[in-house]
Amino acid sequence: MPVNMPTHAHGQGYSDLNFLIPELVSGIQFSKGPYFADQGDFATAGATTINYTSKLDRPIARVEGGGQAFSRALLAGSPRLGAGQLVVALEASHNDGPWVRPDDYQKLNGVVRYSAGDNINGFSLTAMGYHGPFARVCADIGVFAGRRRGRELGSAGHPGGYGPDDRGEF
Repeated sequence: MPVNMPTHAHGQGYSDLNFLIPELVSGIQFSKGPYFADQGDFATAGATTINYTSKLDRPIARVEGGGQAFSRALLAGSPRLGAGQLVVALEASHNDGPWVRPDDYQKLNGVVRYSAGDNINGFSLTAMGYHGPFARVCADIGVFAGRRRGRELGSAGHPGGYGPDDRGEF
């Protein structure tokens, strides 16, 4: 699934991988060089193919925390279903970032994947969901808006002191 698209919310040239759950990644392949038709028009400098697993070795239950009000919880399992394997995962996280006004980024990811067969004669169906309201529309736009607002007020200030209405949602 291409991530860096002209219609992407961040515009051309920015890939947002917040919907990925790292524990489900089974492999990454890199290609370097000029455009390849199967990789799309943004593969001029290269491309990355990220594969999700079709089976977990064991269920995952993880709770993490860190600085800047970072927290994350993950539940994932991989039961057999009929002739195939089901992978189900739910991830929730929060992060305020280093900003003067906390970012209050809250992310919720979900994955359901059913696979049957093998790599040659098999298939997989994957459904993914992502919800992530954010307080900065784009780092570049936010910094420029903050500088402009600082000039208007007579002081540049620390980046991140934007107004309470600087929010967005995917």
